[in-house]
Amino acid sequence: MYSTKNSVYSYCNANSYSTLNTTPAGNQSVCYPNTTTTLSASGVGTLNWYASATGGTVLATGTTFTNPGIISNTTYYVGDNVGNCVSPTRTPITVTVNIVSTPAFTGPASISICSGNTASLTATSPGPISWFASPTGTTALTTGTVYTTPTLTSNTSYYISTTSMVAKVLVL
Repeated sequence: MYSTKNSVYSYCNANSYSTLNTTPAGNQSVCYPNTTTTLSASGVGTLNWYASATGGTVLATGTTFTNPGIISNTTYYVGDNVGNCVSPTRTPITVTVNIVSTPAFTGPASISICSGNTASLTATSPGPISWFASPTGTTALTTGTVYTTPTLTSNTSYYISTTSMVAKVLVL
């Protein structure tokens, strides 16, 4: 087979290419909304990353490629180019996007209580639930499916979080 890279003709054979090693090996998984990941490969020549198995524009050159944030499963391809020989096949690496469920507040949208009382709030989720006093809180008030508020004397909002998804719970 002949290659015409940079208008130079050279003979390319099966020994011109290496078997690509991808690290982490094989396909990858990410959790939405944190959907970027760095893919790595090693080979003999220059590695080019693509969005298609043949043709297309080079997305990146080198041993690593950090995909942009994606919202659905995406396959990237890496090819090994040695000298003027362009690899006839590309190695696919699929990035699977896992959608993490949003925690669900199981009570009414708001709860009315008399001033000076507590409220018992319940949420469900397939993952662990943390309760917060602010939407950007870093220290949980408690964890678990049930949260009993302290004595309330004014309208108060509480927030639940599981994995990276957040839902607002308003207590009136």
